Amino acid sequence: MLDTENIAYCVIRLECLNTNGGTSVGTGFIFAIHEDEETHLPLLVTNKHVIANAKEVKFLLTKRDENGNPIFSDYQTVTLKGVSNWKSHPDENIDLCATTFGNIINEFNKNLNTDIRWSRITPRNIPNREQLNSLNPVEDVVMVGYPIGLWDTHNNRPIFRKGITATQPGLPYNGKKEFLVDIAALPGSSGSPIFLYKEGLNVVNSVGNKLAGRDDKFFFIGVLYGGPMYNAKGEIKIQNVPTTNDPKVTLRIPTNLGLVISSEELLEFEKVFPKQ
Repeated sequence: MLDTENIAYCVIRLECLNTNGGTSVGTGFIFAIHEDEETHLPLLVTNKHVIANAKEVKFLLTKRDENGNPIFSDYQTVTLKGVSNWKSHPDENIDLCATTFGNIINEFNKNLNTDIRWSRITPRNIPNREQLNSLNPVEDVVMVGYPIGLWDTHNNRPIFRKGITATQPGLPYNGKKEFLVDIAALPGSSGSPIFLYKEGLNVVNSVGNKLAGRDDKFFFIGVLYGGPMYNAKGEIKIQNVPTTNDPKVTLRIPTNLGLVISSEELLEFEKVFPKQ
């Protein structure tokens, strides 16, 4: 079951050294595909625009002790060179990409004798179509990531933010498999997973029935990638959430609305990464 502790170790701060010599920050998260009782294939997922100009991507992983507890302030740095190992979502219009994560963990466990504290989001955490259709237009949501690059540097943990859905998650916003959330989408938040959050043990739908008989508090419903912004002319444009706070970029005024790719689209990566 997803909870705040496990979610904190699903999310990874991605620091990109770009080909122009600058740096940018985005959010990635671990999502497992081809999962059965014995095996799964974990992926590191983010937006394509986060790593589009990167010549290397760095991130920190938290080590754990023999009891599985995190060892704070002692982290393992990972550097991924280039973007050739990142694979795009099969629909080129979907701003998602992924790379394998299991090989990184196996390298630490087998060759470096280092255990990593990590967790994963799985297809079981994604509401099915019936569940999505039963949701209210306004639901509490939690976004986890690194707004303006911020994070708990000592404990290597992300920032949790709470908001609401601005359109119904089960309805395709403007005909696309996405929806809007009412939450500040700041630079660094690109790639942040969005979770439906329900207080208490009983998760109920729009007519008061228990949601598929489950007691989960968190459901994985999407990935932030952009949002409507005003430009200097007063026009509203849909743009990717920037990955840097560059004072030289064209003036963009956030509307505190974020565009979210439906989590159903993550299942398409099973076509991209064959079962091993």
